[in-house]
Amino acid sequence: MAVGQLLLGLGCRGVAEPSGPIGLTIAAGGGGRDTVLARLATPLVVQYRDASGRARSGVTVRIECVSVGAYGPRVILGLGENAEPSGSVVTDTTDAEGQVTGRVGFGQSAGVGWVRATAPALGLSDSTSYVVLPGTVARLTLAPADTAVYVARTVTLRGRTFDKWGNERQDALEWSATAEIVEMGASGQIRGLRIGRAMARASLGAMSDSVGVSVVPSGVIAAMFFPIAVGDAQYFVMFNTDGTGMRRIDVGADCAHGLQWSPTGDRLLFGRNPLPGICFTQRLYTATLAGTVAKIRPDTAPLAGEFWPRMTADGQWVYFSGRPGHQNGEIWRVRANGADPERVGPAADFYDLDQHPSPSPTGAEVVYASTRAPDWGIELRVINTTTRLIRDLGITGMSPSWSPQGGLIVFLRNDRYYVVGTDGSGERGLVDSRYSAGMPDPASWSPDGRWIVVVTPDAGGYAPLYGKLALVEVETGLILPLGWTAQLTYPSWRPTP
Repeated sequence: MAVGQLLLGLGCRGVAEPSGPIGLTIAAGGGGRDTVLARLATPLVVQYRDASGRARSGVTVRIECVSVGAYGPRVILGLGENAEPSGSVVTDTTDAEGQVTGRVGFGQSAGVGWVRATAPALGLSDSTSYVVLPGTVARLTLAPADTAVYVARTVTLRGRTFDKWGNERQDALEWSATAEIVEMGASGQIRGLRIGRAMARASLGAMSDSVGVSVVPSGVIAAMFFPIAVGDAQYFVMFNTDGTGMRRIDVGADCAHGLQWSPTGDRLLFGRNPLPGICFTQRLYTATLAGTVAKIRPDTAPLAGEFWPRMTADGQWVYFSGRPGHQNGEIWRVRANGADPERVGPAADFYDLDQHPSPSPTGAEVVYASTRAPDWGIELRVINTTTRLIRDLGITGMSPSWSPQGGLIVFLRNDRYYVVGTDGSGERGLVDSRYSAGMPDPASWSPDGRWIVVVTPDAGGYAPLYGKLALVEVETGLILPLGWTAQLTYPSWRPTP
C-alpha cells in the first residue's frame, strides 16, 4: 500500500515512570482532522497502566483500522518509525514506559476513520477517530442530467463536487441559466417562466457543468416500457409531462403495441398476443388505470389477428388493422363494446397491407397507410366511413395520426416525423424519430392540437430499444426533450386534461 495513506510508525519514548489513567488508553494523538493523504504531526500514544497506576512493559497491544471507505481502509498501519505501511492491523508490546507510539496519516477515502487499540490478554480496549476531509476539487456534476418543469413551478438541481478520488465535497456553486425561459435561484432552484428549452449551468472557478431544462405544456402521457433483457416484464407507465406522478400499470403485456388513451381518459387501448411468447396472433384489449384488462372482441373471426387500435373521439368505434392472413391486412372497425365488427376498407389480397388507421375528429374519415401503391411503396390513404370511397394523399409514409382539430395529419417516413394537410398539401418535416426497425411509433396529439409527443433518437444508436420522448410544437417546430425518459414506446397523450 502507498506511503501517505495512514502510517503508524511504532517506537519508544524515554520518559521516566509517567503517571496516567488506569487501564489501556489512547493518551495522545487522537481526534485529528486533515485532508486525504495528509500526515498528522502529533504522535499517537497508546498507554497501559495497571491497577496501581504503574506502567507495565511487555503487554501485547493490537492496533487496527476499523473503518473502510469506498477507496480502501482509511488507516494503514506499519511497525517502526521508518517502516512502510503494510496493513490495517499491527501488533506490538509496550515499552518500559507502558507505551506504544506512532504517527498517523490518512488514506484516499474521506469520512470518519476509527482506530482501535486493544490488549487482548487483558480484555481492555480504547479507540479514537479522525476526520478525513476530501482533497482539492477535481470534478463538478449536475443532476438530474435533463429535466422538465411547468410555467410558474419549480424544480431543484443538485450540484455535486468531488476530489480526484471520488470523495464528495461541499462547495458553494454559482448558478446561471438561459434568460427569459427559466429563472435560476442561488441554491439551484429553477422556476419556469415560459414554455421553451433552457440550459442551466453551475460553476466553481474554472469548472462548470450544464443540463437541459424543458419548460413544458401540461399534460399526461402513457407509454409502453420496452424491456432490454429477455424475460423482463413489459408494462405501461403514465406520468405528467414535467416528469411527476410516475405510475406503473401492469397489464400482463407481452408483444404489446399500439397504445392509445380512450377519449374519456380512464382506459387504455392496445394490442397484444393472447398467449405468452406467441406474438403473431394479436388481439385488442382495454385496461383500466388499475390494470384490469378486458378483451374488446370475444373472438377474431373471420380474422387471424387484430392490430393498431384507434378509438373515435366520441368513443363509439374502435378502428384497427384486421389481418385475414399472416401477410396482409384490412381496415376494420368494431363498436367499443365489441359488437358489430365490420370491414371498412377493401378486401386484401395476399400481400395487400392496410394498417395504422386513425379516424378524423368527426369519425367521417380514416387515414391509414397502405402497401397497395403501384411501386410497392407505403402511401397514405383516406377512406370515407359512409361512402367507403378512398382518396390517395400522394404521400409516402406510415403511422399517420389525425389532429384533434382536423386540419393536419402527422406521419413517419424514413425515421422522421412529418406533418401534412388532410388534402396532402403543405408537407414539412418536424423531427427525427428513433430507428424503428419496422415498428414505428405514431405521434400522439395534445388535446389542443398544438403539440405532439414522439420518440426521438438517443445516444444508444440504431437499436430500437433506445430513444427518448420529446414534445414538439407543430406550428413552430420547437422541440422539448423529456430527457429523463428511456425505453418507452408508443407514447399517447391523454385527450382529457
